[in-house]
Amino acid sequence: MSELREHVAKVYYELRAPYETLADLEKDYPYHDNPDFLCVPVDSDIFEGRRVLHVSKDRVADALVSYADNGDRVIYPPGTVFICDALDEDGRFHEAEVLFKRPDGYWRTHHWVRHVDNRPVLAAVGSGQHIDKFEFSTEHRGA
Repeated sequence: MSELREHVAKVYYELRAPYETLADLEKDYPYHDNPDFLCVPVDSDIFEGRRVLHVSKDRVADALVSYADNGDRVIYPPGTVFICDALDEDGRFHEAEVLFKRPDGYWRTHHWVRHVDNRPVLAAVGSGQHIDKFEFSTEHRGA
């Protein structure tokens, strides 16, 4: 029974948190300064710094190509990764939020925050969010 527990614990951990660091994530998803990734600045009502959303152009194209087949909905395929960097007023890393689309259609989330020594540390991992659509507004609610 202990062998089964060890195996389940290892598999569970790998499914939930395969990247201990942002550097590890970027080895598989090289999103900074990569022409294969969209880089979109995002205004935020709750954050004074700058947010930048990154997503692979191929995953966006896949979602758009299957738009009609998905009942006129934009549904990103498994393997899609959204990365949102938040930078403080001085352009330094503040936090990063990452969404991974799992093969079962659910999203896994990771959240890194700036540690006191200014390096990113993994702060939270979530799992099981089923998001059928993203709703975007072109209105800016800020003053």
